[in-house]
Amino acid sequence: MYKITFEDNGGRKALTSSGRTETKVFYTYTEAEIILTSLIKHSMYDKKWAIEQLDSNTKIAE
Repeated sequence: MYKITFEDNGGRKALTSSGRTETKVFYTYTEAEIILTSLIKHSMYDKKWAIEQLDSNTKIAE
């Protein structure tokens, strides 16, 4: 599983679903890449987006 991260105020944050605090999870790299492409296209500035493999301790939404 994968997550999308970005830089915000000098730190890395994980993308979450709207109104939630749990990390948005992508089951395939391709799925994450499609969303990432859209995020980059619509971003006002470079947030240094990245796709990272999820570690086993990350809280995910059910």
